Amino acid sequence: MAFNAFANYDLSAGFGARSYPGLGAEGFAEFGYNQLLYGDAPGKGIFYGLIRPSLKVASSAVINSYDAKIEVYPISIIGFAAGHQYIKSDFEDFNFYDCDEVRCKGDLKKDYVHMRAVLGYGPIVAIGMVEESRNAYNDPDNSELPVAEFRFAIKANPGSDENVRSQYILGYRVDKNMFAAISEYVYYKESEQFHKLNLLAYVSQSEKYNITYGIGTFESSDQDLGAVGVIRYIYRFKPSFRLF
Repeated sequence: MAFNAFANYDLSAGFGARSYPGLGAEGFAEFGYNQLLYGDAPGKGIFYGLIRPSLKVASSAVINSYDAKIEVYPISIIGFAAGHQYIKSDFEDFNFYDCDEVRCKGDLKKDYVHMRAVLGYGPIVAIGMVEESRNAYNDPDNSELPVAEFRFAIKANPGSDENVRSQYILGYRVDKNMFAAISEYVYYKESEQFHKLNLLAYVSQSEKYNITYGIGTFESSDQDLGAVGVIRYIYRFKPSFRLF
């Protein structure tokens, strides 16, 4: 198959924050390159093929990461990705971990694959994602302590673990904005740990930015069910060709 000659880069940046189980925030930036495989340029139709390699960096000052991946969309409503994420934690003052009993500082390396799909009818939009990740954790002190997977507030198996993550969004569009129900579930196979997040969200959108406000519940194997508030802001300096 010959490549479509239409290609372009995208660039975005933003931040995210949540209130439970501990108040936390991070900033991020993402750069991608979009190569159409076939079809019209986005904005002129929704049925096209796309390859998009990208690099995302994120930081909360004491926790820093990068995520390099390649996405393939055989059709714009279904996408597959494979990537590698590296996380470096220099933080050991989590209020939801005892860092004498859990390894809070160190390196987390994740190799993952995922699939995403979107369907829509009128103002109703449904998005689903399933991801599998193989994770390796360094243990320079040979302590054999469980590892702080702080995003999900669980204690992973020392050395390595595997997890499956699923996320589902059901939204109702009002003009360019959307009301949505969001559900995420993560299960770690070796440590048998879990994480659940359920939100009611409002997404304010324009050509340049998205702002998501959400309230709901957060729960994990290590954290009791609690109320959580989240906010996520993305500014697109140049938009990607992805449909969703």
